[in-house]
Amino acid sequence: EHVGLIGYLWNSEKDLIKVDTKDLYFGKPKRGKLPDLVQGDVAEALRKHFTRRTCTGKVAGVFDPLGLVTPVTAKLKLDLHDLCTRKLE
Repeated sequence: EHVGLIGYLWNSEKDLIKVDTKDLYFGKPKRGKLPDLVQGDVAEALRKHFTRRTCTGKVAGVFDPLGLVTPVTAKLKLDLHDLCTRKLE
């Protein structure tokens, strides 16, 4: 029902475009196997792997070649900048 279109999903019947969101997981893949997917409360999953590197990777993983979700990603990047300037451990 959806067709891949340069990083987006296009529903040709309704002529709608939506962002192709990937499954959310935290942690490093080991030997090609992804960590467990986040289900339910995200705060619980973040307690184990909450680092600046993890947050930066999730923000940078948003593929938006046309800039349709730039207001959302810009807010995420500003929040990440605020987090880094606080120099929390």
